[in-house]
Amino acid sequence: PRFRETVEEEIFKIEAPPNTEEQEDTPWLLTIGPMITMGSTSFVMLIVSFISMKQGNRELISILPTLAISISMMAGTLIWPSLNRSFAKKQHQKKLAKIEKKYGEYLVKKQQQLHQLMEKQKQILLANNISSSECYRIIANRSKNLWERELHQKDFLALRLGLGKVPLKAKLDYPAEHFSLNDDKLEQRMRLIVEENKEIEGSPIIESFIDKNILALTGKYEYVKPYMDNLILQMIALHSYYDLKIVIFTNKARKKYWSYMKQMPHAFSNQKEMRL
Repeated sequence: PRFRETVEEEIFKIEAPPNTEEQEDTPWLLTIGPMITMGSTSFVMLIVSFISMKQGNRELISILPTLAISISMMAGTLIWPSLNRSFAKKQHQKKLAKIEKKYGEYLVKKQQQLHQLMEKQKQILLANNISSSECYRIIANRSKNLWERELHQKDFLALRLGLGKVPLKAKLDYPAEHFSLNDDKLEQRMRLIVEENKEIEGSPIIESFIDKNILALTGKYEYVKPYMDNLILQMIALHSYYDLKIVIFTNKARKKYWSYMKQMPHAFSNQKEMRL
C-alpha cells in the first residue's frame, strides 16, 4: 500500500489587539475650574482678614489660622488637579506600553506558529510531488515507489511544473477591518503578518493532466523539449504502463529527439506486442 501525508486545511486564529485609543485630554481650565470656584471662598476670606487687620479690628496673630487655611486651599486648587492630570497621563502611557509589549510578543508567537504551518505544508507538498532528479533516481534504483500512483488516486497525472508560490491551505480567522479615527499600529502589524503569510514560497506548482487534458507549450524548441522531457520523466517514473500510455506525434526532422521513447514500456501495448 502507498502511504502519504496530505495537506489538511486548518483554522488559524489571531485575536484583535486590545483597545488602545488615545485618552482625550480635558482642557486644564476645565480641570481646575470647579476647584477655583470652591477656592474663591478662601480667597474672599483672605481678603477680608487683611482688610480687618488693616483697619485695626484684628491683630496679625489672630488671622494666621485663617491665612494658613486660605493659602493651603488656594494652593491645593492649583497643584492637586495638575498632579492628578499628570499622574493619569503617565498611567495611560504605561498601559499603552504594556499592551504594545504583550500584544507584540503574542504576534511574534503567532507568526512563528504560522511559519511552522507553512513549512509543514511545504514539506508535505515536496514529499508528494518530487523533482525530476528524484524521479530519475527512482527509475535508476528501481525503488519501491516506482509507479506508485494508481489510476483511482487523486494525484494520478498531477505533474510538478516547477516551484513557486501556492496559497496556504488554512482559514485565517482574524478581525475584519473597521473604521477608526485613530491609526492602530498594532492592528496594522497584525494585518501585515496575515498578508505576508498567505502564500508558501518554493512549493511545487502542480497541474492535473486529467482535469486539463489538452495543454500546449510554446517557445523555442531547444527550451520546450527539455521541459517536456521532465514532464514525461515524471509520467514514466510515477505511473505504471498498465495505467498510462504515451504516444508521440512528431515530424521527420525531430524524430530523432524522441527515439528514446521507443524503449519505454509506456509506448507498448500491455502484451508488449505492439508499439503505440
